[in-house]
Parts: sequence; C-alpha cells; structure tokens
Amino acid sequence: MRRAALAALLLAGCRLYSREAIDARYVEVLDYLGRDDAESARRPSAPLWEGVEQRKALSIQDAFRITLTQSERIARAAEGYLQSLALQDQAVAAMLPTVSLQATALLQDKVTVQSSSSFFTTSSNREELRLTVTQPIFQGLRQFAGWRRSQEAIAQSRAFFDTERRLLFQVLAQSFYNAVFLDRQLAILEDALKNSRERLREMQARQTQGVARRTEVLLIETQVASDEAQLARGRLSLSIARAQVAFLVGRPLPVPLVDDLVEPEVPAELAPLVQEALAGRSDLREREAAVGAAEADLAVVSSEHQPSLDFVGNVYAWRRNFSEVQQVTDWDALFMVTLNLFSGGDIRAREVAGESQVRVARLNRDELARQIQSEVTRAFLTWRTDQDLIRTLETSRRTSEENHRQVVTEYRQGIAGVSNLEVLVAQNQALAAQLELERQKIQSKLDWFQLENVRGRIPVR
Repeated sequence: MRRAALAALLLAGCRLYSREAIDARYVEVLDYLGRDDAESARRPSAPLWEGVEQRKALSIQDAFRITLTQSERIARAAEGYLQSLALQDQAVAAMLPTVSLQATALLQDKVTVQSSSSFFTTSSNREELRLTVTQPIFQGLRQFAGWRRSQEAIAQSRAFFDTERRLLFQVLAQSFYNAVFLDRQLAILEDALKNSRERLREMQARQTQGVARRTEVLLIETQVASDEAQLARGRLSLSIARAQVAFLVGRPLPVPLVDDLVEPEVPAELAPLVQEALAGRSDLREREAAVGAAEADLAVVSSEHQPSLDFVGNVYAWRRNFSEVQQVTDWDALFMVTLNLFSGGDIRAREVAGESQVRVARLNRDELARQIQSEVTRAFLTWRTDQDLIRTLETSRRTSEENHRQVVTEYRQGIAGVSNLEVLVAQNQALAAQLELERQKIQSKLDWFQLENVRGRIPVR
C-alpha cells in the first residue's frame, strides 16, 4: 500500500497527452471534433461532407460544422486550452516532491595534510551514488495561489475558445449569406434579361409593322446590353463569394447553398436580452477569469512575506573514499525555514504593480460589460427595424410590379401618353424593388445573427 501511495503521489501531476487523449478531451470539454489532418489521414469533416453530398445542398449549419474542422484560429484556440492544462500540471508539480538519482565523482589536487577526523575525508578522489528527495512543505500559500492561477488560465482559455467559435460563425455567416443573396440576385437578373430580350423582339416586330420608331428599338437594345453587363458582374460576384465560402470549408463547393433557417419573432423586451448577454458572453467570462488570474498573481507575490519550509532528504546507495562516519551514513534529512527580512522593497514594489494589474483587469471587465449592453441595444433596434423595412419593401415590390404590368398593358393598347420610356422606367423600378427586398431579407437574417452573437449565442450547432 505504501508503494501504491508513493506511485500515486509521483504520478499525480502527470496527464496523458497522446493524440487520442487530446482528441477525447476536445470532444468532451470543447465539443470540438478536431482539425482535418491530411498527413495522418484524419478527417473529422468526412461524415459531414457525406451528408452534404447526399442532400445535394450545403446549409449554414453544415458549413459551420465543417469550417470548425478547417479553421486555424479554432485550432489555435484549442491549443491554448491544452497549454492551460499543462500550466495546471506545472502547478500540481510544484506541490509534489522531486526525486532524483545523482552519481558524482569528485577529482581534486592531492592533499598533503593528514587528518585523523572520522567525520571528514581528505581524499582527493571521491565517488557516490545517492537518491535525493526534495519536498516544498510550505511556501507561504504560494502553491495554492499558483493552483488558483492555473484554474483561472483554464477558464480563460475555455472562454476564449467559445469566443473564437462565435466570431468564426459571424465571418462564415457573412460570406455564406452574401453568396445566397448573389445567387438569388443572379436568378432575378436572368429573369429580367429574359424579359428585356422578349420586349426587344416585340419592339423590333412593331418597328417592322411601322408602329414603333427606331429610337424605341435602340432604347430597348441599350437596356438589354445593360442587363447583360449587370448579369456578368453578378456572376463574377457570385463566383468570388462562393470561393470565399469554399476557403472557409476547405474545398470547392460541389452543391448549391441553401438557407434553411427561419427567423424567429423579434423579442418584445430588451432588458431580458441584456441580462442573457451579461450571463452568456464568453469574452466577459474571459475578462472575469483575467481578474481572478491577476488576483492570484498578486497572492503569489504577497506569499513571499511569509516563511517557507522545505525538506531535502538523501539516501546514499554507494560511497567510496569518504570518512568513516560518512561511509556508514545511509541517509540524511534537512529541514529549512526561510523568512525574508529585507529585500530592498522589491516585494512591496511587485505587490504595488500586482495591485495595479488587478485594478486594470477589473476596469477591462467593467468596460466590456457596459459595451455589451450597448451592443445588445443596437442589435435589437436594428433587427426590429429590419422587419418594418421588409414590410415596406414588400409593398414597394408589389406596387412596382403592378405598375409595370399596367404600363405594359396600356402601352400595348396604344393609350395616349404612355411611352416606351415609361415602360422601361417601370421595368427598372420593379427590378430594383425586387432586388432591394431580397437584400433586406438577407440583411435581416444577418442582423438576427448579430443579436445572437452579442448575446453570446450561436444560432446553429
């Protein structure tokens, strides 16, 4: 039992850091599958891509889960969490004994003085093999402060990982929904070009019949050319946007992007949202952990005012050319009590600096808390306004399309005062209203995501 207890004590500071152990810890604590690694044939994104290919569509949820397996910033944040665990191990190791095996051989100039002391040797050559155990017994609570510092470091790194994941979703959402809008815009422009070409054929037929002037045909030809140029620009923009999404997910997009998220109703009250944000924001938890870390650092410095007690023990396995007493000595134990009486004000100066760091950490925390309230307020008001704008733009689209149909009908009927230019203006107004409505719908969804972001949430898993 004594041997088992000793083995447990010696291994208490050890932690498994194999690739499998790290991956398991990532999944259990961070809900992180890890990053694709081509060299080791490790691809956590493979089953995700299989589902995408089966559905023949890539949703924002699919894209986010895949992006997590590709992002270097997420992998760096996960490594930061792993490093904080190593700091905890170091804090544990500082409280555990140190055991070392030392073999020494001393060679010196021959001593001519003869001594009859049985306690000390004058031999020029001495060798020994000893086992040394060093154990800090009390360090003025320094070990406990160091342990607390390691716990705050773990909390900081955990919160930082959540923050990075949340910010990564915002980057992905912006690129994803930009591509979705440009895809919808492309469909609208293709339909508009089709209508312009049909109208050009109609005007050319009317010119042949002598009903329309040449200038009217030229006006429609100009509109067709403008629509073709706008369509070409739209295709280029869509290709660039899809390339950005492909960069985030790590491969070219083999399927279309689909928007399968439905916006919820806008909350009626602002105050609960602010409270949720203050409770849920990971970066605020990170700032709170930074305050605790600064306080722990200060405690480490303050502990130097207190006495320390250390133990050093040696077990001698073999000795040669030592004195008679030393030769038969099998072990020794040394207890040392140290009290700092005067250090030229160094400890107090470091305490003052530590106290200042604590105050700065608290100021940073309080500043972020106030900033969160402002961010939630702005995001809430913006998203609520989006709904009003969408209703207004839906009315604008409906009336502009009705106006376009009416003007075309009146022009074909030959009603006096209705010109081809008026038809063209009505057509462009309807197209602009349709595009603006689609743009606002996408912006509303992004503003919803922004409100979720400032509340410390991600709307997908």
